[in-house]
Amino acid sequence: MMTLLSTLISFFMTGLPKFFEMLQDKADKRHELELARMQTERELQMLEKGYAAQAKIEEIKTDQIELETNAATTQAVIGAQQAEMQALYAHDIAIGQGAMIAMTTGSQNVAIGLSALRLALSGSNNVAVGHEAMYSSQSTYYNVAVGYQAMRNAGPLGDWSTAVGFQALYNNASVNNTAIGYSALIANTTGYDNTAIGNNSMASNTSGIQNTAVGSNALTSLQSGSNNTAVGFDAMYNASKTLYNTAVGFRAMRQTTTGDWNTAVGYMSLYSNSSGNQNVALGMYSMYTNTYGYNNTAVGY
Repeated sequence: MMTLLSTLISFFMTGLPKFFEMLQDKADKRHELELARMQTERELQMLEKGYAAQAKIEEIKTDQIELETNAATTQAVIGAQQAEMQALYAHDIAIGQGAMIAMTTGSQNVAIGLSALRLALSGSNNVAVGHEAMYSSQSTYYNVAVGYQAMRNAGPLGDWSTAVGFQALYNNASVNNTAIGYSALIANTTGYDNTAIGNNSMASNTSGIQNTAVGSNALTSLQSGSNNTAVGFDAMYNASKTLYNTAVGFRAMRQTTTGDWNTAVGYMSLYSNSSGNQNVALGMYSMYTNTYGYNNTAVGY
C-alpha cells in the first residue's frame, strides 16, 4: 500500500509540471499564430492600398499621355493647315524696282512697275500695274489699278475698286468705284459706288456717291452730288452738287450747277439750265435757254 502511494506521488511530482508546461506551450503557439495572422492581414491591407495607389498613378499617367498625344496631333493638324494656307494663298508677284517691298502678310498681290504697291503691308488680291500704281496702299483688298500713279494714294478703305488710266482714282479711300480714263475720279476720297469712263470724267468728285459719267469731261465739276447719270462729251460739265439728274447727249445739261431731278436727252438739251428743277427736255437744243425754270417738258428741236 505504501509502495503504491509512493508511486502515485512520484508520478504527480514528475508528470504534473510537464503537463502544465505543455499547456503553456500550446497557449504560446496560439498567441504566436494570432500575431502572425494579424501581421499577415496588415501586410495584405497595405499591399491592397499600394496596388490601388499604383493603379491610380498608372491611370493618371495614361490620361496624361493621351492628352499629350491629342495635343501633339492637334498642333500637327494646325501646322499642316497653316502650311497649306501659305502654300495656296501666299503668292505675291512683284516686278520692278521698289515694287511691293514692304509687304509682310499680304497674299495674292501683283505689282508690276517702279514702286508699284510700294508701301503695301497686308492687303490681298490687288493688281497694280504702272509707275507708282497703288504706291501708298497699305491694307487694301480686291483692287485693280493700271496706269501711271493709278490709285496712288489709295487709303485703307479703298477696296473693290478699278482704276485704268493716268492718275485714275488717285486719292481713292472708298469702295466700289470704277474709273477708266485720264484723271478719271482723280480727286475721289470718300465717294463710293461711282463709275467714271472718259478723260477727266468726275475729276472733281470727292464725296459724291452712286454717280455714272460716261464721256470726256462728263460730270467733271461734280463734288458731292449723288445719283446722277451723264453720258456724252461735257454732259453735266458744271454740275457741282446736283441730285437725281439724267443727261444724255453732247453737252446735255452742260451749265447745270445745282438743278435736281432733271432729264435731258439730245444734243445740248437743257444746255443753259443752272438751277432749274424737274424739267424734261427731249431733242436737239430742247430747252436750250432755260436757266431757272422748273416743272417744264419740251419734246423736239
